[in-house]
Amino acid sequence: MQLLKAIGDGGSWISLPVEKGRASLSSPVVPLAGMSINGCLHVWTGHTGKWTVRAKDTLGDETLDVVAEPGKPVRFDYKAGLRAQLDLDVEWSEPRDTTLFMWIGLARGKEEEKRKDGEEKKEGRDICRPAPS
Repeated sequence: MQLLKAIGDGGSWISLPVEKGRASLSSPVVPLAGMSINGCLHVWTGHTGKWTVRAKDTLGDETLDVVAEPGKPVRFDYKAGLRAQLDLDVEWSEPRDTTLFMWIGLARGKEEEKRKDGEEKKEGRDICRPAPS
């Protein structure tokens, strides 16, 4: 349910311990019932180098393979199956230890943003910009 809360909040910061330039994370299985998600990955501006981010839905066919740089958002779209489980692998261009801070902006996909009367909802906050605290 943390994922659904993050979508409602417009996203969430995550932190990953990086050892020798590498980090990984596996999510629990979450029910998403075929939800479409618009996303944005934003590496914290205090970091350096390039970050290769690979995410795979182990219960579906969706993958993400991008190179991100601090302060340069990377947008993505994701179509879930009934359930999802994500494996995330990160490789830093600098093989050192640190903690990676990333904003993951999330919103329901466009096809789910229609109101019952068929009209598009008005655009909200840019998901690539971290939510104000």
